[in-house]
Amino acid sequence: MNPTAPAAAVLAGDQGEGRRRESEQQRLRLWTSESHDAWLRLLGDALRLRPCAAGSSAGPGGDASTAAPDGLKKLSILIESLLAARGFTVRRISPDPLQYPLAASADILVATRPPRRDGAVCSDGHWVGLIGHYDVETVDHGWSEGPPSNGWSTPDPWTPTERDGRVYARGVADNLGPLLQRILLIPPEDAAQRDGAGAATPPSTAQQLANTAPGLLWLLHGEEETAGRFPYAVYPALAADPSHPRPLLWLEETGYFATRDGVAGPQRVLAMPPVGGACETSGVLPAVLDAVAAAGAAGGLVVEERYLNKAFGTAACPGLTHVVGPERAEGRAAYIAIGPNDKMANIHGVDESLRLDCLAVAAEQFAAVLEAVAKC
Repeated sequence: MNPTAPAAAVLAGDQGEGRRRESEQQRLRLWTSESHDAWLRLLGDALRLRPCAAGSSAGPGGDASTAAPDGLKKLSILIESLLAARGFTVRRISPDPLQYPLAASADILVATRPPRRDGAVCSDGHWVGLIGHYDVETVDHGWSEGPPSNGWSTPDPWTPTERDGRVYARGVADNLGPLLQRILLIPPEDAAQRDGAGAATPPSTAQQLANTAPGLLWLLHGEEETAGRFPYAVYPALAADPSHPRPLLWLEETGYFATRDGVAGPQRVLAMPPVGGACETSGVLPAVLDAVAAAGAAGGLVVEERYLNKAFGTAACPGLTHVVGPERAEGRAAYIAIGPNDKMANIHGVDESLRLDCLAVAAEQFAAVLEAVAKC
């Protein structure tokens, strides 16, 4: 991921300023202390499984002894149960262990939640696609089981540690923190229900997503950090399947917040316009960018017209290569990457972390994107 690419546009100053001030007041209600605590508990549960495979991409410092392929399977089961409780139909695609021995525990999850209008499922609503992964990087040798050493400031990377407005843990920024937050922001089908993580969706979000919301198609795999081959065998078939929903917008993690003098500054957002067909005429991308700007940090947005860079290169990402990027007969959907990371997140490095106030902004922006697409 490269935060230094040239900016294509800047959304700042007075654009959406009134809505932004209103959003600042609403944010405390959207991402409450109860929401945060539920997220932190769920993150801890997920990291205790150590969902990473040997051969991850950290380089010479990567410690294969911290890999736990079994943890990938267990985490995918946990995620499947969380999504099912939120009205998703989840299809699990498992690799043939003889053909893909390194991916034996890295199942692909294809989850769909139909559009809602006025509290009821509808067949003609728009769809948002989400692509992501649930595996995390292995831990460098410098993060030891014991007193901090070799640059690490917390003793255990697999236990989330809050300090000075940040949460430190392996995988908190890439990508379990954003992934689990988005799942928790979608209410269970029973509004009063609490899932195994003890999470309660904030009332404002629950009301919005239960009454009127776009359909959600969520593709998750467990081989991002190893550049495994199994997703490359599955994703082209998924993309070509005429029975699958055709999203108006694809949403990915993550943009970056600039941090200045300890304060979150302008947010970098990646976006690609739609091409052809109903995708191009819908006006979805301007509507979504306006919603993100209004829900964002006071420093505004820096919008870059490109896809998210990957550790192995954009061309090596199965979601971007086979699902999001290709132009089809019906057109190519719009794309946006937003999330809570900042330039201190230190993905794949020591002291990987997320800034808590950026996490709160990300919650509001996720809800704003879904609301904007539902209205297109």
